[in-house]
Amino acid sequence: MATKKKIFISYSRADLDYIATLVDALREKGADVWFDKNIRTGEQWDNTLEEQIKAADVFLIVMSKTSVASNNVKDEMSYAKSLGKIISPILIEPCEVPMRLARHQYVDFTQDFDWAVNKLMEDLDAAEVQIPGATPNQKTTSKSSRIPISPAFIKKPKVIWYILSGAIGIILLFVLIDQCSGDGTGETEVSLEQSENPDWNKALNSESVDTYLGYIYKYGDEDPYYEAAQDSINALMPNEGLVTFAQPIGDVHFTKNLYTGMDGTMQYGQSDGELPKKGDILSAINAVQVYDVDDKQAIYDKYILAGEKVRVLAVDIYEDSVWITIAYQEM
Repeated sequence: MATKKKIFISYSRADLDYIATLVDALREKGADVWFDKNIRTGEQWDNTLEEQIKAADVFLIVMSKTSVASNNVKDEMSYAKSLGKIISPILIEPCEVPMRLARHQYVDFTQDFDWAVNKLMEDLDAAEVQIPGATPNQKTTSKSSRIPISPAFIKKPKVIWYILSGAIGIILLFVLIDQCSGDGTGETEVSLEQSENPDWNKALNSESVDTYLGYIYKYGDEDPYYEAAQDSINALMPNEGLVTFAQPIGDVHFTKNLYTGMDGTMQYGQSDGELPKKGDILSAINAVQVYDVDDKQAIYDKYILAGEKVRVLAVDIYEDSVWITIAYQEM
């Protein structure tokens, strides 16, 4: 279903070819899109941009290495923010996310383009326009990037984790019993070998977390190579560390790429506003300091940079902040 919102796209000229493809894809979905390639000769540039940003419901900023450094893009974003426009960032290549965008969840276009277009359309259709000066009942925004944390959960995290650990232990016990009582005729484990699927061969040859994620996005958890793809991602993340996921009164530092939803099914893309779970794969929104898992001391010159992927190994609460133990790649 096409969003009825008018979209203004802010981007770097260096990414024009990509933007043209993006605009075509959005318009095929029925979106009303404007970007400055539409400016007619002789029109006053600044006046036209201001008019189009005012007329838009959504300010779609395309994040790339060149756009995040562009003063023109920064000026356009500041103006859109002053008007209370919906700010919707998308990431088309790994780059350092600007501080002014740290609070906004973004759609990751570096994986599966078609999936990302559909995800963006869904998010835009669900987002509501913020009206400057409106009353609390009138003023609405898109889903917040802050994590809602129950006071009871903060005060007594150990009880919850004991319950969860017990439940997981029981499930694992039943799985072990079932495996031991089997007749040996179960499915054969898929090995890391070349296959007739060119996408799987591409993932194998690339040995890249992003490529394996792209494979999972495309084929889902029913694919015979799903477990092998997950194992390969784990092998590419040999390091362990501790990082801040969020503070109750601060910004979230990661967004979800692959995670278990509230209904227990595998989900892709942006965060659902819930705490991460063990096994989730996240992307850093901004540079995050890595701490030693044992002594909780900062590791000199170790940061997870914006766009880099990590695997969640554990989630804990320390002094009203959410911390996650992660597996991460060599830096």
